[in-house]
Amino acid sequence: ICLCVAAWNLHGSYSWLGLLAAIGLLFFIGSLIYQHTLVKANDLSKVDRAFFTSNGIASLVLGVSVIMDYFI
Repeated sequence: ICLCVAAWNLHGSYSWLGLLAAIGLLFFIGSLIYQHTLVKANDLSKVDRAFFTSNGIASLVLGVSVIMDYFI
């Protein structure tokens, strides 16, 4: 919810934020949901994949999508 509110507020100041940034944001939110489904209270064996690998990929996708949205 905070990411969506921040994007909405930034869109007023930065009118170039558009479709690519929105797609990146949706991917990022989906990745956060995916991370929370991987780790269970009684099975912490997937913590590394959930929080390090998935966070890295999600951050790169969001960053690249916003940068591409700026330049395109």
